[in-house]
Formats: sequence, structure tokens, C-alpha cells
Amino acid sequence: MYSVLYVDDEPELLEIGQIYLQKYWNLCVTTVSSAQEALSSLNISTFDIIVSDYQMPEMDGISFLKTLRDSKHFVPFILFTGKGREEVVIEALNNGADFYLQKGGEPKAQYAELVNMIQKAVEKRRAELELLRVHHQSKMIINHLPDPTFVISTDGYLIAWNRAIEKVTGYSEQEMLSIKLRDCSQRIFGIPRLSLADHIFNPDSRIQEWYENIIHEEDTITAETIVCLGSGGKRNVWVKASPLYDENDQLIGVVETLRDITLIKQNELDLARKSRALDESARTLQNIIDFIPDPTFAIDNNGTVIAWNRAIERMTQKNAIDILGHGNHAYAEPFYSKRCPTLIDLALQDHPEIRTKYDFIKNEHDHLIAEVQNDQIYAGKRAFLWAIVAPLYNGDGNISGAIESIRDITEKKELELQLREKVEDLASSYEEIAAQNEEIRTSLDEIENQKSLLEINEKRFRSFIEHLPDGVIIHRDDAISYANPMACQILGYDDLSCLMGRSPLDVVHPECREKINDRISRAAETKHPFIEGKFLRMDSTEIPVEIAEIPVYIDDSMSVMTIFRDITEEYERKSALRQAQNKVKILSSITQHDIKNELGTVMTILDLVSSGDIPHEEAELIKRAIDPCTNILEQLKTTFEYQTIGVMEPGWFTLSSLGFQAARHHKIHTSFYTFKGEDARIFADPLISKVFENLIDNSLRHGKNVSQINLYGARGLHNLKVVYEDDGVGISYDDKNRIFEEGFGKNTGLGLFLIKEILAMTGISICECGEPGQGVRFEMNIPQGKWE
Repeated sequence: MYSVLYVDDEPELLEIGQIYLQKYWNLCVTTVSSAQEALSSLNISTFDIIVSDYQMPEMDGISFLKTLRDSKHFVPFILFTGKGREEVVIEALNNGADFYLQKGGEPKAQYAELVNMIQKAVEKRRAELELLRVHHQSKMIINHLPDPTFVISTDGYLIAWNRAIEKVTGYSEQEMLSIKLRDCSQRIFGIPRLSLADHIFNPDSRIQEWYENIIHEEDTITAETIVCLGSGGKRNVWVKASPLYDENDQLIGVVETLRDITLIKQNELDLARKSRALDESARTLQNIIDFIPDPTFAIDNNGTVIAWNRAIERMTQKNAIDILGHGNHAYAEPFYSKRCPTLIDLALQDHPEIRTKYDFIKNEHDHLIAEVQNDQIYAGKRAFLWAIVAPLYNGDGNISGAIESIRDITEKKELELQLREKVEDLASSYEEIAAQNEEIRTSLDEIENQKSLLEINEKRFRSFIEHLPDGVIIHRDDAISYANPMACQILGYDDLSCLMGRSPLDVVHPECREKINDRISRAAETKHPFIEGKFLRMDSTEIPVEIAEIPVYIDDSMSVMTIFRDITEEYERKSALRQAQNKVKILSSITQHDIKNELGTVMTILDLVSSGDIPHEEAELIKRAIDPCTNILEQLKTTFEYQTIGVMEPGWFTLSSLGFQAARHHKIHTSFYTFKGEDARIFADPLISKVFENLIDNSLRHGKNVSQINLYGARGLHNLKVVYEDDGVGISYDDKNRIFEEGFGKNTGLGLFLIKEILAMTGISICECGEPGQGVRFEMNIPQGKWE
């Protein structure tokens, strides 16, 4: 409901107007008989609109309008009068009247037109007030943003400049408003250049010249650049630009925000340097442990195995991959056939029961040295072991774990036992202790010698990756951080510096980039790392390669290691093989075509002869000769379909799609065929579709009253079981072991035999496990690595 102030010096017209407007249009109408009364006694701003007569004593309608506007009252105003002179209309509109309506004519129509004007004027004023409110609110929001921010209209002029950017650039909002975007960029960046706003207005503009790390997120752009902000010198700046839309989703401008990230960038560089140093230190430590000739392992404070070197792998017959990361005294099982505390646990916490297991335990500074007889380590054969344990410390000097080295001293110990048996007095006991001390001293000398040997081995190991025959590239965040000499050689680069910092996709052939980029992003999930593709040498020539993307975790951050080898010779051999296979296929097709034509001729002649004037018995014999010809044609068709088994490269196929395609091939209704259970992709010969088509064909041919066919996958611990079943008559027990033999069956005798051969190309086995009379049940076993 609108509130209306109606001003007129004629009481009858005021009364009639009030009745009409309130009765027929539900308006709230307040009437006064003069402009002076309206100005002196009423709060004008409480009304939605004023309707005023023109000709009134003391103050006419236009004077009333001027007084309102001079008093900053912008309430909508309609001049409603009997005067129709043109100059009155022009003067009213020039002084801010919203509408002019001349009195006279049929009352209801006249007041209907007046109400229409009232509605338009009030809604227009409300829209203007809302626009002012939104503009003020937007300006306040932009001004209170902590980051330097400005707004550009679609015609290229600056329409907002917040306080933060005033402070950074030294230019006030008053200086900047209404200047062009290029001039704005000059003042922000110090030189004429493109801003991200330019790219939103014109997506073809090349902003790569000025920005890096450009990211498009829907219609928003973020990037990084280097600029001179105020007196702060060159700074790294993060920039974000977003389009602004009106209520009709029409572009009306762009808001652009800048953020100084110089300190963040410096911290990132410091972190990268520290990360590389830590990585090198970790590799060095791992190498030292791995090449210690004594069996050695280490645990952390939680008892989790963190190192298990090659020597202890040989001693325990337990590979590092099977024990690293395991806790709860898993390292004790190879020695005691159970999990229990051992000598290494004493470095972390004293366990009195542990000390009883050893012949002796000796403390030397913070080292523990012990000997023990063990009857489990060598499959029940007695062994004597010498062990030394030391705590591991972190950077703060706190114990973070422990390390233990073990030495098999069985031979020496048995000699000692033999000597001990001959010793009958205390002197011999003293000699035994002296021998043990001498052994310890010898062990220390050996340790010194081993340290020297370790230094030599460390240098050899460092050169290992440099002499790998395969190319190795390590990259993270779309930037190459390392490439070995073979990678540079294969790609034709002089040295690593030519590749450092470049995107790994720069060396990938354009037709392979999407596939390789997808594998890089899913490196941690990839079960089949090796694929073939093409790389580009430095001179832009193609090179076929075999590629693997392997995740490498460095300080809880994943990098990707790309390993590749040049397969040019293999690629050429495969191309030659494919050409030979195509020739064989063409020859087979021509031969089959000729045989079919000859058989067709024979069948036609037999049919004509059997239809002639010959005895009935001879005619029947001739007709019977047509059936073998028909079977030969059917067998030719089957063998031609399956002659490409193993010729084409296997690929990945979705199980549910294979089933539905086979059902559509036989044009069976969707209610007749159902897929359920585990869907998956399987690695198979391209003729895999013939497997399911043939199974459905067998159900339709031999299943008799088949009304339902089901296909489903069931995930096992390592394998995937694919089950095909129907509700027909099934297969007898006598035939179950013969149905996959060549020649067995009621049609060509090749269907199930070829199914088995197609599946076997990628290691898939098949068997029939149904109950006779209850339908067939074919189970296909997909081995690990051939499904996902």
C-alpha cells in the first residue's frame, strides 16, 4: 500500500479523489487544502508520493514543487490540474515533477491513469534509493578491504579506488576516479602494461608477458607478478581479478585486488633450500645404513621400524618393504618367532626382563653392547650374535629413536666355548675375558675400517643415479627440479640447467600432453605405471619413449619422478609387425571372400539340381549336401571374426558397458538382462566384446526357456570375479570339462574355445560352475593388475 499526500484547494475534489483512490486501489491518502499547510504541518518525507493541483492561492503547484526540491525533499511529485498549457507541463517537468496529468474526462478512467503514474513514480524512486544504498554499501566494503583494490567499468574507466591502494600508490581516490584503465596500470605498476582486468574484458589479450602462475577458476583469474609499489622497491605481488555482473548477468565491470607476497616468496625459497638439504641428509643417512656390512635396523620412539638394511635382509630373510613402518616389536619376530622387547628397546626405556635374555649387556657411554645365543634365526641352528645399540637424537638433542647393529659371532663363540671347556681354573677365566676384550678392540678397529669403506661406497652410490641407462626427471608444482645425464642426452639438452624450472609437459609431444598430465596428477593412484608416448627433443624432433610416473614423498610433500627410456627401435619393430599383420589380415579376408563365393556357387548349383526332375532319394541327398556348406560358411565367419586374437594391443574396457553392448547386439529387452554388483575396468584383448556376445548367443541358442540373464562383478582380496549366469537348462556335469575344447558344441564348436583364448591373452581364466537344470554360471577370474 502506497501513502499519498493529495494537495488541492477544492474540498470536493479532495474528497472524491480520496474515495476513489482508497476504495478502488487500496491507497492510503492524506488530503490538505494548500501547499503551505502541507509544508508547515506535515512530515513530507513520510509519504511515498505527492499529488498536487497547479492553480492554488498563495502558492501554486510548481512553486510547491520548487520549495520541496530546494529543501532536499525528493519525494515523487505528480502535477494533477485542470490547466493544460504546454509551458506549465514543461516547467513542471524541468523542476523535477515525475508526471503531469490533466483533470477532466470519465472519473474512473482518469483516476486509473493517476494510479498507474503513482505506481511508476514510487517504484522508480524506490529503485533509485536502493541503487544509492547498494552503491554506498559497495564503496564502504571496498574501502574496508585490507588489500589494495580498484574497480574498472566496462567502458574502461576507474570507478572505485580503496584506501589500501591509496596508501600503497600514493594516489588518492579523487585523483584516480574516471581515468582510463591503461593510465591506471601506469600508476600502479610504474610502466604501461596489461592488467588482469584487461584479460577479462578481452580474453585474447596476452597477459603471460607480465604474469606467471596464472590460474583460471571459473570466471576469476589469479596470477603473480613483480611490481614497484610506492617506495618499497620491487615486490612480488599476487593479483586477483573477478568480473562484476548486474541482476541480468550482464558484465558491468571488473574488481582487481593486489597482495604483497614478497615475504611469502622469500619463505618459500628458504623452505625449498632447507628441504633440499634435509633430503640430501636423509639420503646420505639411508645410504650409510644400507651399506653397513653388519645387519642393522633402527626404530623411532614409538617402536616403528624406520630402517632395515640389506645385511639384515640377508640374515633374517625378511625384506625391508615387508617390515618398514611396522611397530609392536615386529623386528623381534625373525629372531624369537614372536613379538617381544629386545636389546634396542633398552635404549628408549629400561626393561629388566630384557636383560635376562642376554649373556651380558655392557654400557659404554650411551651405547649398549650385548651377546646372546639364538636358536631361531637360522631355522633352529644355534647362532651366537653380538649386538651394539645406540640412541638416535633429533635436532633439539632429545632421543628420537634407536639403532642396533648385529654381528654373527658363532664361529668365534664356538672357539671360545671350546677353550672354556679346557679351562679349569681362574686363570683361564681371566684369559677368556682378555680374549673378549681383544675381540672388542678388534671390532672397534673393524668399525673404523668399515667407516672408511662406507665413505668409498657413499661416493659410488651417489654416482649410481647419474649413470642409470634410463632418463630420470623429478618435478613438483609443474617445474622440473632434477634431470640425470641420460635424460639430458635422450632429450638433446647440454646439461641440467637447460631443463631446470621448466614444465615437464614442455618435453612431451602435444598429442600426449593431456594423457601425461592426467597421469602426473594421479601418480599416487596409478596401478599401471608404464605407458608408451612421445617426447620432444630440444630440436623439436619426436622420440618414442616408455614412460612411468612414480610419486616421491619428500618432507610430506609429493613430487613426481618421471622415468623414461628411448624405444625408437622397439617402436619401429612394432610398426613393421603391424604392417605384416595387416597384410595377413587382408590376405585372409580375400581368401575368405573367394571361398564364400565358391561355396555360394556350389550351394546354388546343388539347390538347382535338387529342384530338377530327379528321383526323390537323390534330391534329398543333394539337399543334405547343402547343410555342410552352410556349416563351412558359419565356421568361416567365426574364424574370420576371431583371427585378430592377440594381434591388436590390449586395452581397458568397462565391464557394465561390455554387457549392455552385447545385450543390444542381440536386441534383447532391458528387463531380460541385468547388470549388478561391482563395476570395474578390465584389461583385455579388443575382442572382449565377442566374449559376452557369444555367451548371450549360447544362452539364446541352447538355454531353451531362458527368461533372465545376469552379469556382475565381485571384488576379492586381490582378484576380480566376473560372473555370467542365466536361468536356462544349464550344462550337464559330463560336459562341463569339455565345453572349452576346440570342436565341442552344437554349432561351430569354436564359440567357448575362442572365448577362453581371447580371455587368456591377458591372463583371464574362465570356468562353468552352474548346477544342471538351474542355468549356466560362467566365472571369469581377473588377476591383480588387470582390473581397476
